[in-house]
Amino acid sequence: MKTATKVKDLSSTQLLWELSEAVKFDYDYEADEYRRETNFVVTSVPYNPALVGPETYIFPADQEGEILNWGELDGSFKGGMDHSQAIERAGFKAVRP
Repeated sequence: MKTATKVKDLSSTQLLWELSEAVKFDYDYEADEYRRETNFVVTSVPYNPALVGPETYIFPADQEGEILNWGELDGSFKGGMDHSQAIERAGFKAVRP
């Protein structure tokens, strides 16, 4: 089973997770392949959901929580603000130590 372990809170709206299996990102359409992968992601909810509506994003990150690419990863969704649900939609079991 693929797992995502919460590493730390980056802010009141962002969490850093370590994945048991890397996710690929930065798609190169000419080569028809992903150029990069990482074992870390940040889940993020909006600071002011009244302006944009409830949603939860997943972005590729490094081990410090720096976002590597602002393209949303699979698991991001609209209609809710739930970090664990986004992780589970991406195919990982959320683990919060």
